[in-house]
Amino acid sequence: MAAAENRHEGDMSPLGPWAEDSAFSAKHFRLVSRTRDQYTLITVEGEIDALAEPAFRDLVEKHLTRHILFDLSGLTFIDSSGLQILLDAHRRTETAFCAPTPRLLRLLTQLGILNRLHLYDSVEDALN
Repeated sequence: MAAAENRHEGDMSPLGPWAEDSAFSAKHFRLVSRTRDQYTLITVEGEIDALAEPAFRDLVEKHLTRHILFDLSGLTFIDSSGLQILLDAHRRTETAFCAPTPRLLRLLTQLGILNRLHLYDSVEDALN
């Protein structure tokens, strides 16, 4: 998970560098939020389940006044509570779901909601 931690540091896209806002780690998941301009980038790694739900919900709710980009490239599992947080965020603010895993794409397709979400291959694609 350490490689993903530095993935966006020093990113010098036209919007400037990201400033790390907060990070939360536990045995099976890691959440990192970074901000710049009107955007918050939330990097989600590992398993988002009932144990991760309170920390994930708190982090997302803290940023609902901003445009939220979710980097999902490190997501290995998400249960209904984690999926509900993503969908609540989508309903309440501008969101972009970046680098969703094949497993997540399959789940969103099965639920019939894939076409309702803003999906991007990468964070950089979402910003362009």
